[in-house]
Amino acid sequence: MNSTLKSILAKGIDYSIALKIVYADLNLSTLSSCSSTKLKELGVTNEIKDKIFDSRPPIPDIIIDNLLYKSRRTCCVWREKRHAQ
Repeated sequence: MNSTLKSILAKGIDYSIALKIVYADLNLSTLSSCSSTKLKELGVTNEIKDKIFDSRPPIPDIIIDNLLYKSRRTCCVWREKRHAQ
């Protein structure tokens, strides 16, 4: 899994929004310099911005990997398959 994607997921960001950020060639550092318009295009709300720039310790990679593996990359709400990059 892409390290940027892992970093964003570790902040508690939704997988689909995390993918949009990665596909836009952005990371946690470059998001802070994005305009409000660009962030809205990516689906980044104020709540998500707070999560991204929060100093909460990240979720360890092993937990993210295990969670994605056990869920078969399927969203527990929408029951849709999520594909890794």
